[in-house]
Amino acid sequence: MLKSGVIDGMGYTLYTDGSIDAAFGNDTLRFASIEDLRRHLEQNAG
Repeated sequence: MLKSGVIDGMGYTLYTDGSIDAAFGNDTLRFASIEDLRRHLEQNAG
């Protein structure tokens, strides 16, 4: 683990390999990169 915290109410954990876990309600999703997380957020905005 490299860093963890909360951004805009979303908990996250960033790992040294660049992957990231992000908490959405009761679910935690793993993304291969921050870019993948951003893409997910953009697709589910609204």
